[in-house]
Amino acid sequence: MAEPARPLPDLPDAAAFRAWADAQPESWEFADGRLVMMGRASRPHVRLAGNLVAELRSRLRGQPCQPYQSDLAVRVDARNEFLPDVVVDCGAAREEADQPVLIAEVLSPSTEDYDRGRKWAAYRRLPSLHHYLLLAQDRILVELYSRRGDGWTLHVIEDGDAEVVLDALGVTLRVRELYDGVELPP
Repeated sequence: MAEPARPLPDLPDAAAFRAWADAQPESWEFADGRLVMMGRASRPHVRLAGNLVAELRSRLRGQPCQPYQSDLAVRVDARNEFLPDVVVDCGAAREEADQPVLIAEVLSPSTEDYDRGRKWAAYRRLPSLHHYLLLAQDRILVELYSRRGDGWTLHVIEDGDAEVVLDALGVTLRVRELYDGVELPP
């Protein structure tokens, strides 16, 4: 996340936010009615998100649910609209993910607290969401939250040979494939 160098408008809702954000040169999110400018991603961040989309696309080919990277908005309610790194959506809306089943965020030092906190609290309110996936970019670490009845379970994976099971999509991913080509610090 970054700080803008200009005054920001006070927007009443996500519809006004969308109209404003579409005219901006930067990427923005609307969190609890506040404007949040998104910073640029690192090479490992982009590679992880790209690998995830590629793996999901190959496994979901021909299915109604499809993966999208970065710029497909997820509107939670009138005060929250986000741009996740990856979303698998089963809806048909043209401008946003209206039935997200999986949302994934690649953790960055500047956004980790935001992704784990405010965004995750908002995402949990989406009735269609079944999986929230967090990927660390500085080590092999995958955190998968999955909806189970009225609650969520967390599965933490730190083994490159392990698998990530996205049962709501009928998809299994290998961690090693997600981290393919990502240079990790020693």
